[in-house]
Amino acid sequence: DGGGVVEENCLGLLAKDKSKPETIREFCSALKPIKLSPSSKEYDAAVPDLYRRSMLPIQRLLEDLNLKTDEIDEVVMVGGTTRMPKIRDMVQKELGIENLNTHIDPDLTV
Repeated sequence: DGGGVVEENCLGLLAKDKSKPETIREFCSALKPIKLSPSSKEYDAAVPDLYRRSMLPIQRLLEDLNLKTDEIDEVVMVGGTTRMPKIRDMVQKELGIENLNTHIDPDLTV
């Protein structure tokens, strides 16, 4: 929907710092704490390859096991992408299911 905002503390190079690190040591020393606040729409625009790659295991599993989507009773989501609403939506659409099991803590499962 593009409405939410994600805020993350990260390390980055400041735009106002015009020096160009030439070694790994200089690069690491130049990193400063920054806060990124992309909107959901900006985030979605930045990671389409991640979304596309996230669907590959589903397609591979269906093909390898010769399964049809209507043969799947439940999908348990685990792993880091479980937290991404767009991934959840894509999995639901790919498998044609109404609900996903997301009650398991993905950090404890993987």
